[in-house]
Amino acid sequence: MPPKVENIATLIAKRDIAIASLDELYEEFNMLYQGEPELIALENVYKEIAIRFRSVKKQQTTIAERLIESGETESAEMSANKQIGDKVKSDYFKCSERFIVYKKKCYAEKKPSSDHKKLEAMTCAVTKMADVLSSQRNTNHGLEKLSVPNWDGIRKNYATWKCEFNYWMEKYKQDKDEQLQRLRKALPKNSFWANQVRPSQTIDQAWKILDTEFGDQRKLMDGLLKEITNLKPIKSDSTSLSRYAATILGFVSIWSKSVVR
Repeated sequence: MPPKVENIATLIAKRDIAIASLDELYEEFNMLYQGEPELIALENVYKEIAIRFRSVKKQQTTIAERLIESGETESAEMSANKQIGDKVKSDYFKCSERFIVYKKKCYAEKKPSSDHKKLEAMTCAVTKMADVLSSQRNTNHGLEKLSVPNWDGIRKNYATWKCEFNYWMEKYKQDKDEQLQRLRKALPKNSFWANQVRPSQTIDQAWKILDTEFGDQRKLMDGLLKEITNLKPIKSDSTSLSRYAATILGFVSIWSKSVVR
């Protein structure tokens, strides 16, 4: 069934009703405008006006098209329809201009207060952040300075490294859990002994694993003697002799630390 086609008289009547409704909204808008209301109240009325205006424009266009189809392009109805459309457009533009001016005024009055509140909120946030950072610095002051020595995995350096490691742990009062975490990080990455220590639940368990292998004085002595045996032949000049003596003293020092440990 084809849609019902309304005649021009019906379309004009509906247009006039819509314009009357639009005029009532203009009156409401003007009353609110004079009372300097909250922007949101005026904006709601303006949105309704915009919707009604588009509806009237659509009706006006439909009437003009129907008049053209009927061959009444020069009729009084066509002229009246155009004049009504121009007036509706003019009234809408005036209303829009007043709304835009009022909106700018509200924003101008509100902006300093809004900016001030934003500045206060930002200042408060920055202050809190500074307090937190300051607290963290005070709490972790020792950790910031703490530089834990890493072990290279070489047997002869184990005793010296262990002494240095324990010195820093004691100096900065690291608890047992912290010591265990630092010990894991100080071992050679992906090494066999690092993997052996990783499952340890306590620092004492970790040291026991390492001491069993690297605290063995017999293995240490065998390694030192092997290095001495593999030293290059010594020249008879004083520099070579001094270097050889320093090397031997270094081995003696390493051995002494392992015994004292």
